[in-house]
Amino acid sequence: MDDLAVVIDAIPSSQLVADDVTGNVGETVQLSATLTSAGSPLEGKTVDFQVDGAPAGSATTDASGVASLPYTIPSMGDKTISAGFAGDAEYLASSDDADLTAVNNVTTIGLFLSRYTVVAGESTVATVVDAAGNIITASSLLSIQGGAGGAWAANVYTSHNAGTWTVTAVYGAYTATAPLTVTHAGAAALDISPDSATITTAGSQTYTAVATDALGNTWAPAPGDVTWSSSGAGSFAGATYTPDAADAGQTLDIQGSLDGLDSDVAKLTVNAAGGVDLFHRHFHAVGNRHAPAFDRAGQVLVGPDDDLGRRDAFIGDLGLRCGRQMGQRKGAHRKAQRLERFRHCSLLPVAGIGPTVAIIATTGKARVRLAGRSERRSPRFRRALVDGFGSGRPRDFHSR
Repeated sequence: MDDLAVVIDAIPSSQLVADDVTGNVGETVQLSATLTSAGSPLEGKTVDFQVDGAPAGSATTDASGVASLPYTIPSMGDKTISAGFAGDAEYLASSDDADLTAVNNVTTIGLFLSRYTVVAGESTVATVVDAAGNIITASSLLSIQGGAGGAWAANVYTSHNAGTWTVTAVYGAYTATAPLTVTHAGAAALDISPDSATITTAGSQTYTAVATDALGNTWAPAPGDVTWSSSGAGSFAGATYTPDAADAGQTLDIQGSLDGLDSDVAKLTVNAAGGVDLFHRHFHAVGNRHAPAFDRAGQVLVGPDDDLGRRDAFIGDLGLRCGRQMGQRKGAHRKAQRLERFRHCSLLPVAGIGPTVAIIATTGKARVRLAGRSERRSPRFRRALVDGFGSGRPRDFHSR
């Protein structure tokens, strides 16, 4: 039998040489290594790089056998570059180490934000650079002014509280700042105040509105942004409600609306106007006849022939009672007592005719005994009238 000869070709070896690198912190440098076999460059081969044992990426060799990978230096200190070729069917594996020296030539830093104005809940990205424009964000400490709330995730800040806040970057002994304005989000609730109020038909009520977004930011909407409404017959001018006479005796619902969002409901109680708007009365009567009382427009409220014989019922309906026998008081201070009694019993609110009108509703004998001719003309009597009826002053005071 002939001898059988088997020839196995050996796989050639490869040689990989990594290059040392020096750069500033934050600077992007090139990690490189050259792959050859027997002095000839190997093209199209994959070289893996690590820095201090952490994967940095891979690159493919070019026609010169050089694999190059961009790398940003994250921090100060000497580091080790490890380059490796895993081998293939044509060439055996090879590897090499090199030094990476990180230096700090920073003399100043800058801070930039991707957005300088955000709506509450939105985010902005912070970037820190050195004087040469090298990015040093990863080696910088980022923070935002106290009270801003929100949270950082690396260099991404998610906002919370509305306002203008200061973002700060610190790199070694260097500091940079940038302003960030956070505006409120859309209104999630609208509150109006006062919650309850009481006015008369002669007055008015002004309301305020406070809006709140979903994150709890509050603000006062601009004038005109809130639409006001009521269940009454009056009207709004801006945020001020002026009642109509028909609102008297009613408790109204008041509500605001902002961008389609309704507020809570406030209660407004409207009473008939108080005080003396008009006083026009003759102080002379015979029997049950008396002089008329008029309203502001000159309309007769109580005519001379109106029956005041049922005087208690009449005054009771108007909400005030006073004694009939004011003239029966005797004693040294009879005149002063009569004036005092007069002061307490003669203000009658008349509903249904607009502003309240004060009238005198005493009947013949009581009136004559209350104030004689000289008393009616005296300053003291007139002062008693003014004291008894509030700040209003009679428009027509006539006696005979």
